[in-house]
Amino acid sequence: MDDLNSDLILHITQYVNVLDAAAWMQTSKRYYYLIHQLRRVLGPEMVVAATTPFVLTALQKVRQPPTLALCCQTEYVDTDDNEQIAAQLPPTTVVLGAVSSHIQTCLDGDIESTSPSNILLGHLGHEATVIQPFLWQAPSQPQPGRGGRRRHMMEWDAALEQEVKDAFSNSSGYEVFILYGCGAGCNVLEEFIECVQSMHPKAALVGGICSSGFVSKPVDASLKDAGILSSKSVRVLKQMYKSMGGSASFLATLTEKQTLVEHVLQLLHTHPYVLEPNVEDGVFGVALGGNVPIRSVVSRGVKQLTPPDTTLVAKEVRTEGPTIGQDLHPAGAAAAPPTRIVVPAFHVVESIIDKDTGKEWNVLNFLASHGEMGVDFCGVRRRRRGNNINNNNNHNTEYEDSFELYQLDVLGDKLKISSDHINTDVSGGSAEEEDSLQDAQLDFFALDGPSCMKHVETTMRQLKEQTTKAHDSVMAAIMFSCSGRGPMPGWLMSKRMADAHAFSNAFGGNVPCIGFYAGGEIGPLATAPAPDHSGCRDLFQRGKAALQGFTAVFALFVAPIVDLKNVDIDDSPTRVEDFIIKQLAV
Repeated sequence: MDDLNSDLILHITQYVNVLDAAAWMQTSKRYYYLIHQLRRVLGPEMVVAATTPFVLTALQKVRQPPTLALCCQTEYVDTDDNEQIAAQLPPTTVVLGAVSSHIQTCLDGDIESTSPSNILLGHLGHEATVIQPFLWQAPSQPQPGRGGRRRHMMEWDAALEQEVKDAFSNSSGYEVFILYGCGAGCNVLEEFIECVQSMHPKAALVGGICSSGFVSKPVDASLKDAGILSSKSVRVLKQMYKSMGGSASFLATLTEKQTLVEHVLQLLHTHPYVLEPNVEDGVFGVALGGNVPIRSVVSRGVKQLTPPDTTLVAKEVRTEGPTIGQDLHPAGAAAAPPTRIVVPAFHVVESIIDKDTGKEWNVLNFLASHGEMGVDFCGVRRRRRGNNINNNNNHNTEYEDSFELYQLDVLGDKLKISSDHINTDVSGGSAEEEDSLQDAQLDFFALDGPSCMKHVETTMRQLKEQTTKAHDSVMAAIMFSCSGRGPMPGWLMSKRMADAHAFSNAFGGNVPCIGFYAGGEIGPLATAPAPDHSGCRDLFQRGKAALQGFTAVFALFVAPIVDLKNVDIDDSPTRVEDFIIKQLAV
């Protein structure tokens, strides 16, 4: 076969999975070289599996060594199985898993929520892509009068804030964060999101609240010391051994702790990660930097409550805060890190003007005159900045294409619009990245079942059109749907697994998707399209992440379509030999 044309070999190789390719690469230097070059050309790749054994099924699909594994599981799966997920994957694969009461899978046209586990496995493509797993867990504290039982507490304090800032320093250039919160970690989730987004304002943050989870952790260098490792309990050592792919038969015949220490030590020198198999109270996820092929889209769906031809603008807007109170120590814990009392910044809209009639209202009078209308959200449509003005005559170019949706909040007779992304100092100076709301367009909206269904269906259809026009391939997706949106029909979503069906229908059932139903979704602010906007808009969103409700957040793996007909690889003996010498240092 060494005499075969390289084009023919590349054509054959693109259908070979990573397990068979590894065996093939050992037979010839030329094959080793061509398979490496093909992987470089192909770029990112993602596959989905939900059939047991789902990890092996995914490995039999993927063509490149996986760098990231995203898993969803129901609460009925034994946490011991999580260690086996990491054990079956290459040591360099970062694993992130969420456990929820309901998960969802779209695969080969089948849309279901009955599988106990699923996995999105793949290679992110670019060598410069950074994948950093992270985990902050709540420390346990004794509960007085509870018979020695312990509770988990987690508070956003100065020490935790500094840890987060140190972990995600601005020099790292992170583009995407997939993050989950569970248990006591939910107490700090909003502050965590705000902190990370302020450090990386253009990054996309996606995820949700789950019941529990599991995540890879970088190996602590100190554990590579035999003395420190020997101080660990046998239970902990066995857990580490299993999470790194250690043999179950070895553990069954184990008699000496020192023998276990030696075997764990050997694995630690070849494994950059160990798995934390059961996170019940914490914030965890992966941070992705470099050329990351992930884009985010958010859908909610709301009903406009004012007449379509009504144009309301904000007048006399001021910004207050943030207000930072005194650092407080928990009672009886003087040595504990202080808790910072922070009231985030917010906009105050003194009055609203109907631009067509010139009539001015305070918010209470306006709502009362319109029967209060069952308002859930205030929509804010900002003026475009200089570089973003669109000269397309098909729609209003003075304002953005859509309304950002904020939970309705009234302060006296004024409108209060809170945002984690108003970055002002204590004296009230406005941040450069956030325009004033003065003269911004306002509108009022309510959650509405038919609007929710229509919005997700329209958004997915437009997403398909946008990616097709850009000659991009949507390889796979992970979806975080509000638990109020499924999987069973509810008082707003009349269709079972409506979000999953909308996604699958838009892409003809050809793009796999996994996800879970969350107790709160993390993603860019949900929006509502402006009624006077008739042109095309970029559906991908980033920045301004928040913990929201009744949304469907999609993280899509998107990359340009690769045509191997236009690929020419030089596989001359000299080029092959030079590559082998550089790659293997032989």
